[in-house]
Amino acid sequence: MSIVQLPVSQWGIGDGPRVLLIHGLAGNRGTWWNIAEQLAEFGCKLVAPDLRGHGDAPSTSSYRFEDFPSDLAVLGGDWDLVIGHSLGGPIACSLAHRVSGVAALLLLDPVFEICESDFEAVTAEQVAEVDSFAEPSGIASANPNWHPLDAFHKARAVRLVSAYAVERVMRDNAPWDYRSLALGLNRPVRILGGDPTIFTMLPPNLGTEIAATEPNVLFEIIRGSGHSIHRDAPHAVVNAASEMLSI
Repeated sequence: MSIVQLPVSQWGIGDGPRVLLIHGLAGNRGTWWNIAEQLAEFGCKLVAPDLRGHGDAPSTSSYRFEDFPSDLAVLGGDWDLVIGHSLGGPIACSLAHRVSGVAALLLLDPVFEICESDFEAVTAEQVAEVDSFAEPSGIASANPNWHPLDAFHKARAVRLVSAYAVERVMRDNAPWDYRSLALGLNRPVRILGGDPTIFTMLPPNLGTEIAATEPNVLFEIIRGSGHSIHRDAPHAVVNAASEMLSI
């Protein structure tokens, strides 16, 4: 297995809680700016990498779920909290299964399951999101409630990622049924789901089922937020992280 050295951004200094931030498909480390800045004010030390094939990270030929944790493990150290959005949710769970130094997980609308009948359509939608000419103004128009910096970083993310990497992430991990990654973690896990009346990649019944099965898992829907909870409702993410870290 080839390990990719990941570029990272860091916020905060001192000996506060260590937090790892894992972005989603077609994202990058810059998309965490708001969450990272706010948690750094609470004394946290935060690290956000670009996943392989995303942002400024090297491209590769393999994008399997076992590849991503291998890259992340090289960052070293124990993590008081790992926050993962979308694709970053199952990656965070996979990392926690592999290393003992992950104390808790906060998952933002994680993509644990894509129905086989929907897979090709979802893959096409994800690939279509790649846009070498994306401008922040267009992102902002489509998401008027986002902070301008969210639009900037999202535009940069979809400009830098390749359609090849996005499609390979989808196809290298098909069939997409990874609910098992959320089971047996034996540590606190909190799942924030998007509002199904707006858009979510986590069916509420699946989130409820996981929480009912695992005593350490809490699931809640963030009303008024779509899939990008860290951009639609950053206060909900910061509040949940603060509670989990007792800060």
